[in-house]
Amino acid sequence: MTSEEYQLLENNIPKANNVSNEEYEQLLNEQVQKIANENNHSIETPMAHLRQIIKMKIQGKIKK
Repeated sequence: MTSEEYQLLENNIPKANNVSNEEYEQLLNEQVQKIANENNHSIETPMAHLRQIIKMKIQGKIKK
């Protein structure tokens, strides 16, 4: 993840102490996935390996 992508991530999710842990993790994963999709690359996180899903669906690698 580039510094610009990280800044986008920080700007698009609430501070961790403003929401529950579950909500924070969900929002974090959604935003990281969005960045991966928009920039057409994979992002490794401690929780998951997020890939560019749209392209993979088109290629038939992921079923809906």
